[in-house]
Amino acid sequence: MIVEQRIGRVQRLASKHASVAIFNIMLRGTFEEYIVGRLMEKLQMASHAIGDIEALLEASGISSEDENGATGFDEKIRQLVIAALAGMDMEAATRQAVESIDKAKSIMVLEEENINAMLGGMEGVGFVGPRAPTLPGVVRSMTPRDFTLAAFKSLGVRVTPQPHDLYLAEENGGREHIRFEESAGAGTRSTLYAPGTAGFLRLVGRVIATGVHEVQDLDQNPAKESEELARRWVLIFGGTPKEVEVEVVRRCFEGTALVRVRATVAHDSYERLVEVSCSPTEHSAETDRSGLGPLLRTIENPITLGLNIESLADAAKLDAAISEFSHFYLERRTQEMQAAGGDERKKEEVGG
Repeated sequence: MIVEQRIGRVQRLASKHASVAIFNIMLRGTFEEYIVGRLMEKLQMASHAIGDIEALLEASGISSEDENGATGFDEKIRQLVIAALAGMDMEAATRQAVESIDKAKSIMVLEEENINAMLGGMEGVGFVGPRAPTLPGVVRSMTPRDFTLAAFKSLGVRVTPQPHDLYLAEENGGREHIRFEESAGAGTRSTLYAPGTAGFLRLVGRVIATGVHEVQDLDQNPAKESEELARRWVLIFGGTPKEVEVEVVRRCFEGTALVRVRATVAHDSYERLVEVSCSPTEHSAETDRSGLGPLLRTIENPITLGLNIESLADAAKLDAAISEFSHFYLERRTQEMQAAGGDERKKEEVGG
């Protein structure tokens, strides 16, 4: 995908040019060299399977575009049909085209030999290095439509169904038609909400930034209950309670924390939502007397609930997929460091 992205970027940047040459440079003995070699092998296999018709036609000069932008191959077929209707010697013309394709195929065989000579054949070659991580597929708990409608509702946006599979979203005097399918609402200006679109990503960002937590406080009036508990304790040994002063409050959390975990390297990243079970013996935090008050409606810092952030991070690292991703790149970094040898600059780049 990195190679494909590079080519795509160059094509966009140089779209005004008739042709663009791509040179992909990799270090010998690295994972990239193995991947590029495998790509070449797969391309050769595909070429053998289908005869690489497009490349053959291009090499024979049949598939080049004419001045009007028409495809040369289509134009060639049209010319052959017209010539046949005009009574021309089509057998000779067809034979010439076949000879041209045969010549092109011979050139391709020669080029394949050159590629093998330059990169080496892949027969019997196995990559000795870190195994590519096996990551689980994405399992979505909600469809994009359900998420969008629920998110707008939680943000106080009024959403009304409209004809032609459209919805009208109204917020703070603003109005916007939204759709969930490319073909919906033909003729009406609307915004597509689907994974990866700008509108959908903005909505996800707003929901994440709200700091919404579903927490139930089991102590309805902890200050009063604490004072009553202290008074009863004094009465046990015949004392007379006069004043109760709370010095330390320890708030505990029990339940499930949904943690957003991201493992990142220089050119790659992997993100998951991980559920972590929390017990009050592990997740508790000391606070001042303000901890006896009711929980705020908006919780900005989970630590105020007693959550142990370090414990959550340690538990998230144990997630099988995150561990698999991290293990692969740690192994790869070790291999790249060894391949760098005495080159301190390369070691510094890899180590970073």
